[in-house]
Amino acid sequence: MNEMSQINKPASLMSKLNVNLLIGLVGMLIVIGGTLISPGTTQKVLYLIGAVFMLVSAALERQLFFVILQVVIVVGAAVAFTHWPILVKAMVPLAFSIAALIYFYFTEALHDRLTQVGCGGLIAIALGFANSSPIIYLIGGVLLAIYGFWSFRRGVKIAMLWAILNSIFALTSLVAIYHWVKV
Repeated sequence: MNEMSQINKPASLMSKLNVNLLIGLVGMLIVIGGTLISPGTTQKVLYLIGAVFMLVSAALERQLFFVILQVVIVVGAAVAFTHWPILVKAMVPLAFSIAALIYFYFTEALHDRLTQVGCGGLIAIALGFANSSPIIYLIGGVLLAIYGFWSFRRGVKIAMLWAILNSIFALTSLVAIYHWVKV
């Protein structure tokens, strides 16, 4: 009986990982769908819904950095629906990012190079909310993609979702920069 429960345990853990990955994958695909349409309410809704799915996925996997990242993204996406002045809308996700940076500093997580890279991406994405510069978004996307790939390499399977999403995000930022410079 004891031997049987040990055999079932890894399968149970694997199925939980698969469900969590599926939730994150759905969120990632929704966000990617949002990047493929023109800016507007539908895009904002897709970003918000996709970010919530990815937040749930990160929380289920107990991945603190990705939870914090998604909280910043969810807050930024939700604030986009308000009638607040643009400066206030920009400052809200930036304030959450700074709070995360302070948290990582006091928990000494910033001693880790990987966390430094991730925090750089987090701050850049928050600054991107502040000024909508594709260059800032590119920097954030690249740093977060590096964080995702590096985390995956360290054994965090779900990190591949953020690695792929932020790679796509960085590529779309490059296209935006091309059109921005071209004009």
